[in-house]
Amino acid sequence: MLMKLKIIFITATCLMSLVAMSQNHLLVYHGSGGTTQVFDAQNHSVVNPSVRLEEGQTFTITVLNPNPALYSYKLKTADIEVKAEEKEITDLLSTFSTILGSRVGNSAVAAFLALTPLQKYHVIIKELSDAVDLAKKHIKDSDVAESIIQAQAYDSNVGFRKAVRDIGTMPNGQYKFNNPNLLNDLNALSDLSGVGTLEKEAFRLLNNSLVEKINEIKKQANPATTLTVWTETFKVTEKTTQISIEIEKIDKNNTSLVRDGNGAAPYILNVALIEPYFKRATLELVPVASITHSNYYNEFYLENNVVRSRERSKTMFNTGIILNVNIARFGVAKEMAVGIGPGYKFSAEENDFENLYLSALFSYKNFLRVGVGFGFSKVPRDDLKGGVKTGDLLPANISNLDDLIQYEEKPGFFFTISFAGLNLTKKK
Repeated sequence: MLMKLKIIFITATCLMSLVAMSQNHLLVYHGSGGTTQVFDAQNHSVVNPSVRLEEGQTFTITVLNPNPALYSYKLKTADIEVKAEEKEITDLLSTFSTILGSRVGNSAVAAFLALTPLQKYHVIIKELSDAVDLAKKHIKDSDVAESIIQAQAYDSNVGFRKAVRDIGTMPNGQYKFNNPNLLNDLNALSDLSGVGTLEKEAFRLLNNSLVEKINEIKKQANPATTLTVWTETFKVTEKTTQISIEIEKIDKNNTSLVRDGNGAAPYILNVALIEPYFKRATLELVPVASITHSNYYNEFYLENNVVRSRERSKTMFNTGIILNVNIARFGVAKEMAVGIGPGYKFSAEENDFENLYLSALFSYKNFLRVGVGFGFSKVPRDDLKGGVKTGDLLPANISNLDDLIQYEEKPGFFFTISFAGLNLTKKK
């Protein structure tokens, strides 16, 4: 029977461990209108779990469809920060458009100079400005959240993945958005003859500002370097921890965003409550208070120097120790355990002999341990030494009745209780 119970406890413990392991990885869908939610990574079912893990294990959270160009994602002290968009270059372009216009002249003169390097430079700057606007539109449009199914499928035809794809496929020829030598080409083109030194420096400033903006956008949505899945790992400690994701828009002045986190305050999603399993030593030395009940044993006494006896049942309180071996752990947090081991009870009265017994102990955390024990206690026998019987006078050579009492071992049950234990092995 004990073996069957042990098998049941061990099986239940293993099953709980498998359930916990399946929750080591959770997925987060970044939606809009409060639809951001948590999924189990194994079967993609919606969960709001309280996860039980062993101390030292790792717990991973993955955002399926992040948009790091528009939002930052933070988990505890770890965060993913993407540089916010800096000031627009529209004003700068307008300023230099005035300079270019003054050099190009009126429409008649412009037609005449249509094929000159200066006019070509003007057209290229305008095309690049339009390309910047297009790339920014791709990022803006990526704020529309994918459906949950599209996010789980990592669909590149919608959301931020589409923006990454579209920006990555923009032209890369000379003077184009994705040209790696764009700044050198623009500087060479703007080094025009017949243009003053001050204007050349102005053109270079325009080139630098324009390419800086392009590089910033490419950094936000470069398919080779941009992560379209955000993952963070948390190492489980001995403390219960609430894991949350904080989603916040990068540009605080952007009021056109629609996903969760688009407001003035960050959007906080409670992902999981990480509760470590209770750790317990396999081998413990447990001081206990025991309650022993003995039924119907003879108590001898003297009445007018005549030996008398009567049947007694007695409940005795004693102290002792148990060498407890925890054989099974169970409960939601493995906070309960069953153990067995030998116990040693110290007598509280001279008549009661110290005794060994076998204990079965139930433990709840370190707060309470209760159990029962079975052993043998020494109690007075029915007969006395020297053939003295009940009703006989106390022999003249005996001054103390206790010298005549003989003891025998009888089986007995003990109830034990304790509130602490000394760990003899490492907790695990």
